[in-house]
Amino acid sequence: MPIKKIVGLIYILFLPTWLHAQVENQVRSINDFYFYVNDQITAEKYLLLEAKFNAFQRKNIQEDLPQQYQLRIFFTKSDEEHYFLRAIKINEQYTNIHYNTEFVFNEATELILFTEEQNDTEKYPYRQLKVYFENQKPIYFDTKPTIETDLARKRVQEIMEMEEELKNYFLVLLEMFKKVATHK
Repeated sequence: MPIKKIVGLIYILFLPTWLHAQVENQVRSINDFYFYVNDQITAEKYLLLEAKFNAFQRKNIQEDLPQQYQLRIFFTKSDEEHYFLRAIKINEQYTNIHYNTEFVFNEATELILFTEEQNDTEKYPYRQLKVYFENQKPIYFDTKPTIETDLARKRVQEIMEMEEELKNYFLVLLEMFKKVATHK
């Protein structure tokens, strides 16, 4: 057998294993960064913008509104003009349904991890979802229980839209924060 065929065969056999190992390393690195961000949040090392809403059920209030909603945006400031998103955490509580959602951003403020825990099995067939990103593209899904590919693709599209909306919301709140901070 010629050497080119042997090398090609070795390449074909080991490429999937190598690619899987690369993704595992990226996921491990993202998880390490996730734990670092949460440690920084616990130690109160980040700036925080927070909004809380409580809705009391009245006859004229829509039932699909959450009874409790908490949005927490964690960010850092490098100098007077530069602010960087680190994490966004959202907690929604309805009568019998809850959602805990987290977006984690890298040093360049790119989404690297989305997590969601929820008990709304009518809307989503999973209880827990983690989507790992690199360069704004999903590289790994972790769901409990596993979900079909079409739902995963649809969910990634929804996540990317939510991320864009939340980043815009952060910029609006940040401008308000800057104005309040300069009027001390």
